[in-house]
Amino acid sequence: MKKRWMIFISILVVIGIAAWNMYNQNQKQQKATEDILNHVQQVDEVTISNGEKSMTFKGKEATPFIESTPLVHIEKYERTDRNYFEKEPRFIVSYKVKGKTLYAVELLQLKKKLPNDRLNDFLMNEHLLVKWQGYPMMFSQHEAIQRLVDAFNAKGK
Repeated sequence: MKKRWMIFISILVVIGIAAWNMYNQNQKQQKATEDILNHVQQVDEVTISNGEKSMTFKGKEATPFIESTPLVHIEKYERTDRNYFEKEPRFIVSYKVKGKTLYAVELLQLKKKLPNDRLNDFLMNEHLLVKWQGYPMMFSQHEAIQRLVDAFNAKGK
């Protein structure tokens, strides 16, 4: 009888820890979302890198590459979605306020055809997915990011 209670209590502890971790992750994401919404107008530096090289735009030079409303349409990046994209990001874009990173996004390369149209709004040029770095969220607002990638590729040639 005592062994059953110990197993039951152990299961409750594991469930409690998992629930607490989910709650903390949700709170962290909410705070990060609020920070982005409150400070996106103050972004003064944008950096894009592809692992080999990086490019930084500051002040007025960065303005065309900043989304004015980056969180208009976001959706959860599911575990099953990961199978369709490369593990390593093709580009990483960081948005900074006074030298401190406000948020960063990863551009993931599509590696195989998508089975449905659910992710099409989140694809840039039909082959890059804009994902919030550190969080399982995808962005559909990516016109400014597209301009940034184009500028990066043009200067790289």
